[in-house]
Amino acid sequence: MSVGALCHTARETVAWRRVKELLYSRSFLRDEKMRVAMDVYAACRDRKPPRQMRREMRRMKAFWHCTPHQYYLYECYRRSAALSPDDLEAYIPTYYFYHLFIPACEIGRHGAAYWSLLDDKCISESLFSALSIPQPETLAKVAGGRLYTARYDPLTDRDFEKLLAETAHPRIFCKTARGGRGIGVRACDRKPDGSYSPADGTVVSGDFFRGPANNGNYLIQAGVIQHPELAAIHPESVNTYRVVTCLGDEKPRIICAMLRMGRGGSVIDNASQGGIVVPVDDCTGIFGPAARSFRYESFPEHPDTGYAFAGRSAPHWDAVLDCALRAAGKLRQCTFIGWDIAVGSDGPLVLEANFGFSLQIHQMISGGLKEPFGIGDPDEYWTYRFGRHR
Repeated sequence: MSVGALCHTARETVAWRRVKELLYSRSFLRDEKMRVAMDVYAACRDRKPPRQMRREMRRMKAFWHCTPHQYYLYECYRRSAALSPDDLEAYIPTYYFYHLFIPACEIGRHGAAYWSLLDDKCISESLFSALSIPQPETLAKVAGGRLYTARYDPLTDRDFEKLLAETAHPRIFCKTARGGRGIGVRACDRKPDGSYSPADGTVVSGDFFRGPANNGNYLIQAGVIQHPELAAIHPESVNTYRVVTCLGDEKPRIICAMLRMGRGGSVIDNASQGGIVVPVDDCTGIFGPAARSFRYESFPEHPDTGYAFAGRSAPHWDAVLDCALRAAGKLRQCTFIGWDIAVGSDGPLVLEANFGFSLQIHQMISGGLKEPFGIGDPDEYWTYRFGRHR
């Protein structure tokens, strides 16, 4: 047997997966999310008795066969967290989710082969256009420092500058094609002379995308003029819904959802960039009691505008729900997708589709998602051989 075949066989054994989990567990302790969680734990004065915490962590480890990082990530140690044994077991470990469950579910559809299509914003824009998935207007694309139209017809610098001068949008967004977590997104406002500039005052032109700081592939889109009801929550950012869908054998369904908002005047709504998130009940469209930040802060009201969340209906939820389900039905090669959806004056617009849709932040605000994801016996995904789809 060749070395490659031997390694492949080893990876298919439960023992090898256990080894990988231990290695992952050690590296995850250095992850920023875990460091923040441990800082919050260290500062907590509302902890359960040590014996109870050890007992609960042993239970979680025995159930999932994973190091129980989730005990700290989701503040299960708090006395105020009156969690039953079933509640504790409902929190899916990060390793289990991304290294066992998702691969097993996507193998049946060959979904992993399509991930790169959505990881690249320029390619996904073309895909959405072909599938008639509503999205913001695309003004141009940049590939290898060269300018193109949305359909990849070449643009000269003069053509690009003329296009921007004739554009009436008050704001455009220049997004790195493979950026994530709000990184590489630059909001550029229209100036009186018709040019566009980000906060640093640099004029957007062909040379803008050829400098050492910006060289790469970009998607340039018109900024969404969001619906007034969503602008009232935090007007400086485009506040977007993140809706996670599951494509079953017949039709898609919703797993979980939240609204992402900027704060402090930021134009970015991503939680890892300082934004906050509030859960949305996918059945009723009602907001949860409070928004949370990446650093575990809790906000019953938006800290800037005083917008109260508890019991309030999520604006235009039915239209957002319909948009997410329709879009998921058109990408039948992928089982799970997290859709980022804004609501403009003419209805919902899909900004991005994500495979890495941040399990942690969803479980932080919605509780354990074992049941919504349809996980029964965790051993099934430790021992799977050829995968399956749901």
